[in-house]
Amino acid sequence: MRLAALVCLAALSPLPSHAGLPGQAPDDSLDLRLTEREAVARFLAADPQVRALDARFDEERAVQAERTLWPNPSAIVSRETVFDGRDTFLLARQELPVTGRRSRLETAGRLAVDVARADAQADRLRLHAEVRSAYWSLLLAQQREAVLARSMGALQDLVSLLTTREEAGEGSTYERMRGQRALIDLEAERSLAAGDRARAQGRLAGYLGPGIEPETLVATDALLAPVSQPPLDTLIEQALAARGDYRAAVSAVARFEAEHDAASRLRLPTPAVTGGLKRSDVGGAVTSGYEVSVDVAIPLFSRGQAATALARTRQARAQAEADSRRLRIEADVRAAYSVLRLQRELVTRYEAAAAAIAEPLAAIGRVGYREGEISILELLDAERQALDARLHLLELAAAARQAAIDLDRVTGREIRP
Repeated sequence: MRLAALVCLAALSPLPSHAGLPGQAPDDSLDLRLTEREAVARFLAADPQVRALDARFDEERAVQAERTLWPNPSAIVSRETVFDGRDTFLLARQELPVTGRRSRLETAGRLAVDVARADAQADRLRLHAEVRSAYWSLLLAQQREAVLARSMGALQDLVSLLTTREEAGEGSTYERMRGQRALIDLEAERSLAAGDRARAQGRLAGYLGPGIEPETLVATDALLAPVSQPPLDTLIEQALAARGDYRAAVSAVARFEAEHDAASRLRLPTPAVTGGLKRSDVGGAVTSGYEVSVDVAIPLFSRGQAATALARTRQARAQAEADSRRLRIEADVRAAYSVLRLQRELVTRYEAAAAAIAEPLAAIGRVGYREGEISILELLDAERQALDARLHLLELAAAARQAAIDLDRVTGREIRP
C-alpha cells in the first residue's frame, strides 16, 4: 500500500542543522578517531618535514658562527746563517680583529638566523594549512557517504516493498522498476563517495607519520560550527606581526644593513702581532732573547668597495620585497575575510531556503503519493531534490571551512595542539 511506502520513505533524514550535520560511520574500536587539533598535533610531532624545517635555521646558525670566529694564529719557525753565526726563530703571529667588523658580522649573523627561522615558520604554516585542509576533506567525504548511505537504505526498503506489492498484484512493474533505477544511481554515487573518502584518508595519513593505516582514520569534528572573527583591521595587524614571510623580509633589511656596516670596516687597517723566541749562535757563543713586531695591513687597493655596494644593493632589494609583501598580505587578508564572510552567509541562507523548500517539498510529495495525487516518479524526484539539498549544504559548509583555513593562513594563525 502507498501508506506503507510512505513509512519507508520517511526514513530519509531531514535537512541537518548546524548542530547536527550528518555524522561519521558507526563507531569501531579499531578506528583512529581524530579531531582537527589532534591531527595537527600528530603532524607536528611525527612528520619529517617539520624536523627538516627546524634544522634549517640550525644550519644557518652554524654558517653564521663560522664567519665570526677569530682568525687562527700562525706559527713560524725560521733559521738564518751568516758566515759562522746562526739565528733560530720560533714565532707566533695573530691577527687582531679590532676594527669592529666582527661585532657587526655577529649582528648580521643573528639577523640571518632570524630570517631562516621566519622562513621556516612560513613554510610550516603552509604545511599546517595543508593538514587542516586534508582533515576537512576527509570529514566532508565521510558525511557525504553517510547521507547517501541513509538515503540508499531507505530507498532499498521502498524497492523491497514495491516488489512485494507487485508480487501480490497490488502494485505495478513500472513503480518497482523506477525505484530500482533510482537505487542503481544512488549505489553508484555512494561508491564514488567511498572512493573519495579513501583518497582523503590516504592524503591525511601522509601527514601523520609512519605506522598510520589510512582506512582507520575517522574525522570527528563538526563540519559547521559557529566561529567568531576579529575585525578586519585587527586581522591585518595580526598578519603583519605573525606572518613568517613578512618578518623574514623585515629582518633581511636589518641584516643587510649590518652587512653594509661590516663591509665598511674593511677600509680600516687591520693590525697583527708577531712575537716569540730568538736563539743566536755566533762563534760558539749562544745567546737567546725574544722578538716582538707589529704589522698592519693597509687597505690601499681593496677597501671593501664591492662588499659595501653589494650589501647596499641587497638591502634595497630586501626593502622593496618587504614593502611588496606587506601590500600583498593586506590584500590577501581583505580577500580571504570577504570570501569567508560570503561563504558563511551563503551557508546560512541556503540552509534556511532548503529547510523551507526542499524538505517540505519532499514531505508534500509523500502525502501526494499516499493520496494518489502524484506518481512514483514525482515522489522520487521530490526526494532526490531533498537529497541534493543535503549534499549541496555539505559542499557549501566544506567551502566555508576551507575559506576559514585560508584566512588563518594569510593571517599567520596556527591551530595549537
